[in-house]
Amino acid sequence: LSTRHTTHTLAFTQWGHFWGHPPCIPRESAESTLQVRANEVKQLKRRLQPRTAKKMGRQASGIRKRRRADAANEAGSAGVRADEDGYAVSAEKILCEEVLSEKGVDELRVQFCASVPFKHCVIENLGDADHMRAVLDEVKNNMKSTLKETDLFKVYQTADLANFSPAKNPELKRLLQLRDAIYSDQFRSAIQQITGCAPLTSETDCSVNAYVKGSHLLCHDDVIGTRCVSYIIYLPDPDEPWLAEDGGALQLYPTVQTKCLLTPESSSTSSSATACVPEVFPSASVLPKFNRMVFFVVEPGRSFHSVQEVFAEGKPRVSISGWFHAEAPPANAEAHSSVAQLLAESVADAIVLQPFERSPQKPCTGASEEETMLGHLKNWVNPLYLESKNIENISEQFVSDSFVELRDFLRADLGATLAKLVRERDAADCLGSGAVPEIRAGITADWSPVGPPHLQRFLELRSDAKDVEPCGELERLLSQIRSDLMHSPEFARWLERLSSFTLTARATAARRFRPGLDYTVAHVGKITKHMRLDSALVFVHEAGADQCEVYRSEAGKGENASDVDDRQISESWWDDGEVGGYECYIEKDDETDLEASAVYRDDEDDGPLVTIIPSFNSLSLVCRDEGVMRFVKYLSAAAPSSRWDIVAEHHVVQDDNEG
Repeated sequence: LSTRHTTHTLAFTQWGHFWGHPPCIPRESAESTLQVRANEVKQLKRRLQPRTAKKMGRQASGIRKRRRADAANEAGSAGVRADEDGYAVSAEKILCEEVLSEKGVDELRVQFCASVPFKHCVIENLGDADHMRAVLDEVKNNMKSTLKETDLFKVYQTADLANFSPAKNPELKRLLQLRDAIYSDQFRSAIQQITGCAPLTSETDCSVNAYVKGSHLLCHDDVIGTRCVSYIIYLPDPDEPWLAEDGGALQLYPTVQTKCLLTPESSSTSSSATACVPEVFPSASVLPKFNRMVFFVVEPGRSFHSVQEVFAEGKPRVSISGWFHAEAPPANAEAHSSVAQLLAESVADAIVLQPFERSPQKPCTGASEEETMLGHLKNWVNPLYLESKNIENISEQFVSDSFVELRDFLRADLGATLAKLVRERDAADCLGSGAVPEIRAGITADWSPVGPPHLQRFLELRSDAKDVEPCGELERLLSQIRSDLMHSPEFARWLERLSSFTLTARATAARRFRPGLDYTVAHVGKITKHMRLDSALVFVHEAGADQCEVYRSEAGKGENASDVDDRQISESWWDDGEVGGYECYIEKDDETDLEASAVYRDDEDDGPLVTIIPSFNSLSLVCRDEGVMRFVKYLSAAAPSSRWDIVAEHHVVQDDNEG
């Protein structure tokens, strides 16, 4: 299952931008900055790596077995470990009395059983306050972390805490004492009594995570291997209360039953099953308050949760996250888990994809058809793209690269109107440029949310219906572009001229990806089974004046900084990929399996085929071969605008003469 992975190791003490402002990188001028950003785009393409099985999966399995054996050998019968340096400490001295007492366990069991949308438990003041402060200080001053980014998440993470020991890491004494208390027999027994889960092993599986501004974790159910109970212990700055507008909340999703194909082999059979998928929006959330612990039983197709993007600057959401393991995987994991659904070849078609229209189009052959085609398209398209010589040049590039991007595609007057309308709509919905989004922002009679969120979330403009017109000026214009241009026979013929393909069917949609909310993820259900020609007409507006000034200040005081116009800065704002919203095409790894789907690698040979940075009024054309997936990266709240697009997918037949 292909995704992307980038690593960048930093010590916590070097993360100045976690607790303050990011350091400015000196550059000679704004022009050199733009070149640096262009180079960063190339680096971005190299760093986006696929999730894989292969050797990493087998190695990880062996590592887990060794860690389990080591943990079993080290664990004390009552949560006590001893060494020569007085490291020994009991769980009772670290964890609050209410957590371990019989009365406290009973009260937590009642809370757990009454919780919704799935059973979970929140423990306030988990540990001794002074001890927990000391843990945070040790983490900040002594640990190193890695920035990990895929289509599913963006987070800084340390190595597995099972790899640390008091003898080798005395500077982490308090942290390791907390780790041992959490995995002690006494605390594991309490967790088992509260949740009614299967017996828990002594395997240690946890790390320290830091979600900084822009970090996030998309919807999933945590089902991997023998994970039985998931937990998070929050360690943000205790002297600066965490607020809802800071983001970073743990979001819990209700589920709905749906009938879909669930196994990788199901595409060759007629069997289907009923599965639980998460509803589009979460129904409960937990703020990451200092010294708070939340845990829940890992249930396939049930325990769907996400971590909301962190919106606050200089307030890292530090936590210890991990799992308690059982001897065996949970029941139905291979059929119903979010990973299984990501690996199911037909789940996306069964749940979210619109029926593919079968409307054969014949390639144009006569001058009269040519004139009809051009006469229709000139009402919409920049006339430069209708000139015969330019069509030939574009065709040569497309045939060579299987990809082309056409800037300023619509007529200038249409582009100006759309720029005004999308900017006004984002402003009205309070979206973009760092605004904290309301999760239902933009939902109207015209725009409906599309899920399920473990696969995707965005808004879609309703399909044309008889005697029902869209309500707003923006919706009417987008609907017209979709139906009269992107869905028209004339546009299909123009595409045939460019691509040398025969187009046999098409489907179109108008979408909105809202900052801080929306995305699609890579999954097997999106794998191309027959060649497709994709076209995407994208609208993103420029960075605001404040963002442009920030960009100029970060570029340095070079004499050319003020000469760079806002559009160049806006494009650079999108180009480095930090705010997401780009579309990525990747190949499926044939050896993907359930266990290895949680493993990531750094090989530069397996990056994306194409990464398309969003640009205003830009049409991208991509020939999508068999075995290729695509996704739109989560759009950060820091993005200057929503990503608005009108997409078309054409089934193609390649001319034999073209090879």
